[in-house]
Amino acid sequence: MDGKLIENIARKLGFQHNPQILEKIKENTRLLQLKQSSMIATIGEMPKIVLCADLAASAMGLPFNTETGIKICGIRKSIYMNYRRIIQKLIGATKIIGIPELCLQMGLPSGVQEAAMEKLPKYLEYMIRIKQTVDREHPQYAGIVLYQIAKQRKVKVSRMRFTQACNLRSEQWKILEDSWEKYEKNSKANELPRAKENTTEDVEMRCDGKKEASTGLESEDYEVWKERILARAYENLRRK
Repeated sequence: MDGKLIENIARKLGFQHNPQILEKIKENTRLLQLKQSSMIATIGEMPKIVLCADLAASAMGLPFNTETGIKICGIRKSIYMNYRRIIQKLIGATKIIGIPELCLQMGLPSGVQEAAMEKLPKYLEYMIRIKQTVDREHPQYAGIVLYQIAKQRKVKVSRMRFTQACNLRSEQWKILEDSWEKYEKNSKANELPRAKENTTEDVEMRCDGKKEASTGLESEDYEVWKERILARAYENLRRK
């Protein structure tokens, strides 16, 4: 592909001052040329470069403005995302995207990442328990957990960026949000019995403590009383 056209598109995407990503874009376009397929025969040169730039940014953990890319291509978003998946598979750019990679892309703090790493196995366990098919290599589960925890912690996040990073349509993301809501309700419902058990134990411990204290006071009063009676008896004997 034309090197000048690649550089021109990279400039429009804001990558002109990043030689590393420029080389990655060129590498992706070379791979694509070697993988010529009937599936991409209808894709023009400009969209191919933009999509190669999109995948290069994703591989390097850099932000990519998809809306700008779509405008440069001059195609609908649904077509753009479909072409992206095709080229991603052709050049072997598919990889497992997990919580660390998404955190890097979204610029999220380490606290959110740690909480999401802890929560993800529990969420997947719930999904399996309700007999949902789970593809552990798909980034959608890491994405929804990270997105929801960031929201809970009042960290600003973009739903659109998450759907793009996970290659999901808006209706697919909505299904994930519904499943997360059910998971949260289920978790809270399971926590209530444990909380009641702990409360009962605390009450019993406090009652036992009061009994012990009460018994101690009664024992102390008896001893004082006994000593007083004995002292009075000895005093009476002495007087006699």
